[in-house]
Amino acid sequence: MADKGWIALHRSIRDHWLYQEKRVFSKYEAWLDILMDANHQKNKIVFDGQLFEVDRGQRVTSIRQLAERWGWSRHKVADFLELLERDSMVATKRDSKKTLITVLNYDSYQSDRPQKSHQKSHQPDITRATEEPQTDTNNNDNNDNNDKQSNKVVVGGDTRSEIYQIYESIFGMLNPITMQNLDYWCDDLSPELVKEALVISAKGKAQNFKYTETILRRWEKAGVKNLNDVAELDRKRGSGNQVHKKPSAQRTAPQSNSEVEY
Repeated sequence: MADKGWIALHRSIRDHWLYQEKRVFSKYEAWLDILMDANHQKNKIVFDGQLFEVDRGQRVTSIRQLAERWGWSRHKVADFLELLERDSMVATKRDSKKTLITVLNYDSYQSDRPQKSHQKSHQPDITRATEEPQTDTNNNDNNDNNDKQSNKVVVGGDTRSEIYQIYESIFGMLNPITMQNLDYWCDDLSPELVKEALVISAKGKAQNFKYTETILRRWEKAGVKNLNDVAELDRKRGSGNQVHKKPSAQRTAPQSNSEVEY
């Protein structure tokens, strides 16, 4: 009989070529997909141009998105969610545009404790011989981590993960190539600006990621570094449009026939 312990399955498994295979999902695969899609911490996402606050273990999606993702009919998706509800696995709340899925007892699927215990069990014995140097080393590691974090804008925890979720809430399932593009823009500009560009795309009802990249290229060309620069750039564009409109208003003054002939 197999061990009753459990393994940590990272969300990046969905980027693997085995997972990317075009197929009709089984009920088991659909359930795993729901678990991997659920927020591991409280977060904010954009869906259908609106900002929603989603709790840990929840996911905002739609029957249409799930049907396209799993290769199912919308009726089959709705029946499956009802099946999960009857078995007290999820709770759902729906309206005409979206479906909020709450994974019940989410902590039993997602926890940091097994990972920590795994790390402790694999520490070399030699580090236990000198406790003082080990403490200094750990402090240095923590300082290095803090330095890295200070150079990164963290919104709601895992920045890249949040950006991937925002992308999928706007444009659908994320593929490896687009993920690389998102990572490139996060490194070239900042995760904060990539998130802002995605929010603007959602409000503009953008159909694809090219719209977002157009915004990011304009910011890159203008030397934008943060949201304050974005606001300043928008202010300058607004004032520039007003300046261009003034001469055209002056040219609307009618001329007499004599002036024209002269």
